[in-house]
Amino acid sequence: GDVYKRQMICFKGLIKKMALNGNIGFILFFGPAEEEWRKAYLEDLINDNIIFLFNEPLKEVVKYLKSCHIYIGNDSGMTHLASSLGIPTIAIFGPTDPEIWMPLGSNVRVVSADIDCAPCTSDVFQKCNHQKCLESINIKDVADAVDKINVW
Repeated sequence: GDVYKRQMICFKGLIKKMALNGNIGFILFFGPAEEEWRKAYLEDLINDNIIFLFNEPLKEVVKYLKSCHIYIGNDSGMTHLASSLGIPTIAIFGPTDPEIWMPLGSNVRVVSADIDCAPCTSDVFQKCNHQKCLESINIKDVADAVDKINVW
């Protein structure tokens, strides 16, 4: 996705809270645009409960997605793919408008900041000096959405 969408909440904190403290497994999908994130995650999150996938063909991505009980991701094509496969999906929105771009499906929950300047356009966001739409989303917001979604 666009850089302005990829600067989302600290997924590392959520993963540490859930995967490193229990029997929950994670599959982390990284594309070429997330190379720096992938390196940072690899350094911090080496654990048997975490699978790292980098730049996999779509057929492989679908295979791994179908093995998931839940998908958590930002506003991206991958999030739409997960929801279209019927996977319970948490879609995290920052500057983009969930009213327009929310993935379809009965088991989709949106997490976004309730601030006056969101949603906005990528041009506006790139000039933004606070990025509260991203920074105000926290681990608890996402964990609460996980609790409300029909996973099992």
